[in-house]
This record gives sequence, C-alpha cells and structure tokens, in this order.
Amino acid sequence: MAAAENRNWVFQGHSCLPPEERRCLISLSDGGKDAVSIREFDRAAKTFVADGFHLPEGKQDVSWVDGDTLLVARDWGEGTLTQAGYAFVVKELKRAQPLSEAREIFRGEPTDVGASPFVLRDSEGHIHATGAARAISSVESDYVVFRPDGPVKLNLPKKAEIATLACGRLLVKLDEDWSPSAGICFTAGSMISYDLDEWKQDPLRARPSLVFQPGSRQALSEFTHTRSFLIMTILENVQSKAFLYKYDQGAWSATPIPLPEDTNVSLSATYDEAGRVIFTVSSYLRPTSVWSFDAERKSLEELKKAPSAFDASNHVVEQLEAISRDGTSIPYFLVRPKTQGLTARSRHFSMAMAVSRSRHCRLIWDRWGRYGSNRAMPMSLRTCAGAVSLVHNGTKRPRRQRSRRHGMISLPLPMT
Repeated sequence: MAAAENRNWVFQGHSCLPPEERRCLISLSDGGKDAVSIREFDRAAKTFVADGFHLPEGKQDVSWVDGDTLLVARDWGEGTLTQAGYAFVVKELKRAQPLSEAREIFRGEPTDVGASPFVLRDSEGHIHATGAARAISSVESDYVVFRPDGPVKLNLPKKAEIATLACGRLLVKLDEDWSPSAGICFTAGSMISYDLDEWKQDPLRARPSLVFQPGSRQALSEFTHTRSFLIMTILENVQSKAFLYKYDQGAWSATPIPLPEDTNVSLSATYDEAGRVIFTVSSYLRPTSVWSFDAERKSLEELKKAPSAFDASNHVVEQLEAISRDGTSIPYFLVRPKTQGLTARSRHFSMAMAVSRSRHCRLIWDRWGRYGSNRAMPMSLRTCAGAVSLVHNGTKRPRRQRSRRHGMISLPLPMT
C-alpha cells in the first residue's frame, strides 16, 4: 500500500468497535510524525472499507459511538487548535458526512494542551456515557460528560484519570490527595469507584468508595477487567504482585493471583468474554514466560517460556536495602553466586552507570561477578541492553558485546 500510494506509512495504532471488533479505525503516519490519517478497516474481509470513514492527515483523536457515528477531535479549520498545536474542539461525525457538516458538541480553550473524546463501554459493548477529557496542562485534566442538556464537568481532582468500568462500577485513579466531602479523604495513588447507575443518574452527587489505597511502599502499576472482575498489578517494595478484585454486597475484596514470586508481572492481554487475562512474567535469572489466568475458575497456566540464555542454577537473587542520608530506606537487588556471601567489601560498588532508561535495569558490577539493581525487575538479566560499568581493580574489562534481547512473547488475538 505504501508503494502504491508513494507514502512511507507507519502504523500508529487502531481502535475497533466493540463488541464484535470487526470494524477498526487504523491510524497511519507518513514517515512516523504525530499527524496521522485514519481509515476504516474490515477485519473479516481483511481490507479497507470502500467509502468508509477516512479522516485526512492531522493531529486527531477518534472514538467509536456506534457503527455509523464517531466522536472526533482534530483540526477543523482556523482557530480550532491550541497553542500547543492540538485539537480542543470535539465534534460528532456520521458515516458519509463531510467534515464540514460534523456537529460540535464540546469546545475547550485555546490555552489548553488539547482535548480528546471518550466513550465509556462495559464488557458487553453497552455505552454508559460519552464525554471529553480536557488537558489543562501536561499533568492536569478536566473531565466532562455529554448529557441531553449539555456537557457537565465532573467533580474530580485535576490529577485524576477515568480508568475503566468493572463490576457495575466506574473506576477512577487518583494522582493527588482528594477530599470529595467532609470526613472523606483519598490519598494519591488510590483507585476509587462509583456505583454506575447512581453516577449516571447524577454524576455530581454520586458517592465514591475506595477500591485500593497504596501503603507507604506500594504503588498501583496496571489494571484491566473482565466481565465480572477487576485485575490489578501492584508494586510492593518494588516487587510485582497481581490481585483479582470483586465487588460484592457493597464492598471490594482482593484475592492474590499466585504468579511466581520475586518477578516483574505485566498485563499483556485481556479476553473479556472468556474472563481470561494474559500476564508476562520476567526476572533476573528466569526466562521470560507468559501465563494465562482464568478469572472465573481461578486457574493459572504457564503458556510459553523463552529459552534459557545462560545457566542460572548457581546464582541467587537477594533484596537488600540501603539507607540514604535523610534516612530513607532504598530497596535494591543483588544477584550473586550462591557460594559467595555478602561482605562489607563486596557491598562497595563504584563507577555505576545506567544500562538504559525506563524499563531496562540499572546495573552495577563488582570484581567478584555480582551485580545490583536499584529498580524493580522489569526484565531478566538476558534482556538488559547496553553497556555496564565494571569495577576493574586490576581486572581487565570484558569486550563490549551487543546483548541479546528477548521481547514479550506474542500471542495473536482471536477474531470474535
């Protein structure tokens, strides 16, 4: 297609219409820039839809309402982009309707970062609300829902995120402390929820309740949901744990999911109808593996495992703590041979440098073949890319080599 159209198309994501997910909006960027063209694709026919939705190039966000209706935020012409160059006007676009005839339903401010539409659907594809998220700054947002009498601004703190619908509840993640009313206070990092029916009737008077509140050494990492459950991964003392949440008789209950310990756990895929979640599990010494969890049956199965790149049987991972000058306890991990103990001398590291940014581990090596990390274990040793710094008290540095990276094991999503 790129050759036929003389374009350097780069795939920038897709959005499929629930629950069948046969029709999808494909975002294509010419050369990888932020501006994208959006085209409608039929997954069953495996072709772009003739005379389907086709939005010309621009910085834009799109959400399905139904098979013939979209909510679109884009450049609608002069005066419809923010000072940052993003859309702040949301319109409703019908199938076969020219862009010039789309109906405006929300307008932010030119001083905003931008605005984007959203549609709140449950696992069966039923729509419970439509609205827009107005980004006031890079970390602050206002949410509005579209109601028959016009947009209504929700009573949420600026640093909050509408997360998902699960168990008949609307879930919101808080990134700042919030007191919605006298005597009620939620801390930053918490997940709260609203009864969906109560919230739909009057979103300004609906009462929130707590789902998860982090402890002093906890942080909410990821979340997803099936038809009947909420699944969350939590970092506790920089170690990943997964939990199954259920709302019953007015309260949330959490059940641990028994994935391997001392690992990093990430959510990879969710199958709503089947009630199944796919996890990717990695650690410093064990090969990356993929696990399937059946939420209804509470059954866990290992599906695949990457081949071992080295013999880890003679090494062990330990979690230790260092005390900073201000008294803060900082956890870190030490990987060492089983036959070597930790002495005062071996705790001295020097010339430390980050292997890479973000997901990759930070390593510091010593002359006895040990290394430590002050981060959680997002990847195993064989997946850490880049150069490491070796203390070389008379020891020759190893030859620099390109590391072999094992990415996440890919599982194709079934066509429903």
